[in-house]
Amino acid sequence: MEQVHHYLTGTKFRQRIEAVVEKFNDMREDLDKERKFMGRQWAKRETQILAVVESTVGMVATCRRSPAGPCRRSRASKYRCLNPRPRLNGKRASWSTSMRS
Repeated sequence: MEQVHHYLTGTKFRQRIEAVVEKFNDMREDLDKERKFMGRQWAKRETQILAVVESTVGMVATCRRSPAGPCRRSRASKYRCLNPRPRLNGKRASWSTSMRS
């Protein structure tokens, strides 16, 4: 029992405990830094995903408003216009001509 008391009150034990506490604090700091970094990364990716969704919605809306007519989903899950080239006065018009009107 005396040896245990001597070990627990000695410098070797104190140094080992200090080393454990120091490593624990280092790990905690690293974890906090990593958490902040990942939070910023997730926020950045979320912003990017929202931008892609908004762009896609805008693209579909533009396609639906285009002079070529409404779009529909094809079997390949891609939007395509029902009238690929608009007609002006019964003749096929180029896209540049139809976009001016």
